[in-house]
Amino acid sequence: MRREDAVYFYTRFFKKHDCTLVAVSTDKEYASLAGDKDFSDKYEKYSTDMEVIGCDVIGWDISVFHSFLCNSLHKRFDGLKFSRYGLLDADRSVAKNIASEIQGKGEPVDWIPVEICKPDIT
Repeated sequence: MRREDAVYFYTRFFKKHDCTLVAVSTDKEYASLAGDKDFSDKYEKYSTDMEVIGCDVIGWDISVFHSFLCNSLHKRFDGLKFSRYGLLDADRSVAKNIASEIQGKGEPVDWIPVEICKPDIT
């Protein structure tokens, strides 16, 4: 949950491998669903030095997150584009609309729109 811990762990164990450190953020209204009891403007605090690499709609299911792609729920929407990372190539509002439309469909989870960013850790 702490940026500093993520950067340390990435630098120590994964930087020399073909891995990318990412940050996942959501709007305050979804933070408690994502298990973040202390959201407190984390997105606004860190977003200025991050490259947005896409969005997703994720659900928490038995101690693990998974994408709305797992249930092929993306097929309900025409014209969606995906980035080279397999993420929605759209802004947060599109992910939010999708999350709203798929509530109660697929896995029995709360669907949460998220933005995926790549922090500058140089």
